[in-house]
Amino acid sequence: MMDLRSGDSASTVRLWSFGEDTMLEDGSVPGAMTVVTRWGEHEITDTSPAVAESLRRMAYGPVSLHNTLRQHDAVHRADVERLERLLDDLGGAVVHSLGLPDGQGPLVTAVPTDPGAVLHPATVPPSRTVRLSRFAVLRPGPAGMVLEVPDAPFAAHLCQPVAALVVGLLATPTTPERLAVAAGVPAGVARDLVAFLCAAGLLVVVDPDGPPPQDEGRATRGWAPHELEFHVRTRAGRGERPPDDAAAVAAPGPVTRPRPAGRVFPLRTPGQDLGTPLGRLLATDHTCPTVSGADFTTDQLGALLHHSARVRSTGPAHVPGLGDGHAASQRPYLSTACLYELELYLTVDRCTGLPRGVYHYDPLDHVLTLVEERAPVVDELLDIGRFGCGSPRRPAVVLTVTARMDRLTWVFTGASYAVALKHCGMFQSVLYLAAAALGMSAHAVPAAGGRTADALAGGPWPGEIGIGECVLDPVAAGA
Repeated sequence: MMDLRSGDSASTVRLWSFGEDTMLEDGSVPGAMTVVTRWGEHEITDTSPAVAESLRRMAYGPVSLHNTLRQHDAVHRADVERLERLLDDLGGAVVHSLGLPDGQGPLVTAVPTDPGAVLHPATVPPSRTVRLSRFAVLRPGPAGMVLEVPDAPFAAHLCQPVAALVVGLLATPTTPERLAVAAGVPAGVARDLVAFLCAAGLLVVVDPDGPPPQDEGRATRGWAPHELEFHVRTRAGRGERPPDDAAAVAAPGPVTRPRPAGRVFPLRTPGQDLGTPLGRLLATDHTCPTVSGADFTTDQLGALLHHSARVRSTGPAHVPGLGDGHAASQRPYLSTACLYELELYLTVDRCTGLPRGVYHYDPLDHVLTLVEERAPVVDELLDIGRFGCGSPRRPAVVLTVTARMDRLTWVFTGASYAVALKHCGMFQSVLYLAAAALGMSAHAVPAAGGRTADALAGGPWPGEIGIGECVLDPVAAGA
């Protein structure tokens, strides 16, 4: 919990604010207030005058909550503890800043990138070695440089040049003591900056006697920095909003591109389709995903998984130049070198014969294993499908595709994630065709599964990650 009872250090000042996309509105009952964030709405009904005033001040920009609380004569410990709990509950909307006591604005601002982001105080001894993660990205932002690390719950906006200088020096392992000398800043400022960035999850603390840092662990060893950054930015909703004038640039282009100059060779149009179920399916228009409201049966789910994802056989496969071979399998969809890194999880809302929950599919034995039945997790995964297909009701089943990256990284290294995405597309195509042939429907939906999908495997992140979702319905599309 954030310790508001402690004062600012002699060198720096702590500041709090709400993000630019957060609004405060009147609540549903007199005296209440609603905090509207990008992650959802939070109604607060039990605030004291001191707590309510602190939240209102945060909506106008960075503010010292220590000073705000001191302005109220009747501030009790319960007020401070209530405000601390609220700031934790609203973590994804709370922006933390660190400034100098000169009133010139923040040195650095920590902007949350996760709905559960909470910045706890951190203490880093002056002699402790720290460095940037090998996955750290430093890029230009709207008002200075931005420091990001894929698994960090915050991004740091470096508001003043001295903050950017300090971060640049952290590219190699150093201590706050040496950092102060190299950057030419007071020791207290260097110490507080390092502690702030560590609390935001943006630095790696090097302990010679402890376990290896997370960016050197087995789960991250095979990842290239650009691939992990791409995964997180596209799966967790971290992408920045385009500028206001981007609408004209992002307007859709023509349905087909203009014909280029050159000699034209007309192609013959077949007089009839192939006369097979596959031929008819390939000639059928795709429709937007719908949710019929009907229930699946276990026989229906079993048939769909059997035709689209089962293991037909096992045996060795070979990659030229990489030894004698590797264990591989054959399945209905294509996978490079028969690596088949994809795993399937089915979040079931309505299926005769199955309790509501999340299941892992074993394609070798053709069985489902219940792995999660907590209602909040099940609801979140079902809502990913509901929002993805724009439905007012939850789908009967949402299928999540994950990838076990160690099946790929030993072969493809920095191209592994791109290969996994291609394989996911191949599987989704086969799933769509199999569902249509069986009188059902399967539709890939845009989603931001984020850590909830990644956490289904239960192993160390990012060893297995979510890369796609499909809405399944027991009724054929358009029926």
